[in-house]
Amino acid sequence: MSSLPFIMGEVSSEVLQDASGNPVLVVVGRHNAGSPNTPDTDYATMILNITSNTWYRSPANRSYPADHMAGGAINNKMLVVGGFVGPGQAQAAGVLQIYDPVADTWTLGAPCPVASAAGGSAVVNGSLYYCGGVNKGGSLPPVKDCARYDMDTNNWTSIAPMPYAVHHPSMGTDGERLYVFGGRTSSGNSVLGPVDYTQIYDIASGTWSANYTRLPERRGGMGAAILHGGRLHVFGGETRCSTFRLTCPNATVGIDDEGVFTRIDRYDPATDSWDLADPGMAVPRHGIWPTLGPAPPGAPGAAGPSPVVYVCAGGDLGGRWGNVEACQYMTFDNDATTPQVPLPAPPNPDTRSAADADAPPPVPGFQSGEEAGRPPAAPQGPSGEPAPLPLPGRAPPPPQAPAGSAEAQPNRTINAGNVSVIELLRSGDAEVPRVSIMHLHWAALAWGLLLLAQLLKQLLGS
Repeated sequence: MSSLPFIMGEVSSEVLQDASGNPVLVVVGRHNAGSPNTPDTDYATMILNITSNTWYRSPANRSYPADHMAGGAINNKMLVVGGFVGPGQAQAAGVLQIYDPVADTWTLGAPCPVASAAGGSAVVNGSLYYCGGVNKGGSLPPVKDCARYDMDTNNWTSIAPMPYAVHHPSMGTDGERLYVFGGRTSSGNSVLGPVDYTQIYDIASGTWSANYTRLPERRGGMGAAILHGGRLHVFGGETRCSTFRLTCPNATVGIDDEGVFTRIDRYDPATDSWDLADPGMAVPRHGIWPTLGPAPPGAPGAAGPSPVVYVCAGGDLGGRWGNVEACQYMTFDNDATTPQVPLPAPPNPDTRSAADADAPPPVPGFQSGEEAGRPPAAPQGPSGEPAPLPLPGRAPPPPQAPAGSAEAQPNRTINAGNVSVIELLRSGDAEVPRVSIMHLHWAALAWGLLLLAQLLKQLLGS
């Protein structure tokens, strides 16, 4: 299967049907992060005909060449909301842009009251929910605000805010609840402040809770969380290591201390538990927007109507660097459906003001080091009253060890054979190993400097 004609990052993607009824994958985003913007390609609407395996550029351009947009599909239309717009994509805005693949046109919807970029979104019963992100020029703390867009009336309605303000989260739905995983609490569009929150919104009651088992690896930039077999899948993402080093736990790094993940974490709402969907993505990626769609012709392990998850473009190195044109799809095997169970009432909301929204959540007692960015295992209200207990009939989850430690590993079950990853690379497979080779060069340089320092120490000591 073909790769994109050019590299893209901080993308939004959806699978729709064109005027002939063909399934198409639509990808929009930023052409080349880390270099001067190219407006011609930043406006581009790239479309993959899944059946014929051919990419083409739609003649229809978006009104705003935004990136860091959230999105969804309603009535065979692609909705992208928010993002950094304007010259250099520097201003966050609540712009709603709608693509019709049958008419091959972009139109504008009512502006979102949450004027932010790098938020999360999910579609439930014909409505688009949007939460979080950073606003203004991307220099302020993230927001907790959420809103619902009803396409039939072209109206937005504000809903209850999240317990914790985050940007770059992964967000998904099971049709009854919204799930917001991870993200960042730092001010501005940075990779600082990665968190592992699991925030859940009950649509019927209009209430939030954060009293659930946390994401195993704190990170941001994962895009949409995909529901399959009753479980939500969180793909890839990016984090900053606690110290400058050439390895992050379970992540691939570049020339700095920012790590990018291949891992796919899977959350089961029925048991409030996480495991790993092995083997993970073939290429580490952040700034992605996974989307569910029909399998391409000849896809292994995807017989009949079984869907696959498409992941195109994004960054394979930390920060604004390393965007790729590579695509992947993932097939599901042996994914058993699990029943839904009622969730407990929400805990008391986070009462921090916008001014300190990027600070760690309030935790009773002293907090330091690795645990400084984590929410409390059992949040307390403003007056110290205890939050609701976990799901009835189940003991509270044990405290998690620091990410990447040996003690943390038994809590993560790797189920081999549950998924298969088929790599869709740029022409020829020779491009992918270049990242690993660069990492080896830097690793060799680091070891050389370390040995030199030891030698000098011995010489001076003698």
